[in-house]
Amino acid sequence: MKGYKITDDLKYLDSVQKFVEVKYPQELWFTTVNGFCMAAKTDTWFSGAFNSECVFNPKHKMTKNEDELEGRWLKMGKTIAICPSSFVWHYRSVTRRPNGKDRGAFRLKKDK
Repeated sequence: MKGYKITDDLKYLDSVQKFVEVKYPQELWFTTVNGFCMAAKTDTWFSGAFNSECVFNPKHKMTKNEDELEGRWLKMGKTIAICPSSFVWHYRSVTRRPNGKDRGAFRLKKDK
């Protein structure tokens, strides 16, 4: 969006969501995505997990983990897409656990 501002103003953020919703109704772009904000059902994540404990390969900490995951999933026949009508305001320190002990960089509903 041309002129996008980084702000916490809810009215502005709502207007951005409305903009993308109107501009890209019902669209999906079938391509690989940047992993900073991926979404799927929990069962989907674990149906293509690296192992029984980790969705992502734990050897990749903050880089290349989405590339490895998407390559693995594409070989399994899974679909990867961007939904351009979605808008997510992402706060890194809020969405990652402060102790840094993510299970393969994926958090279950309830922390242990």
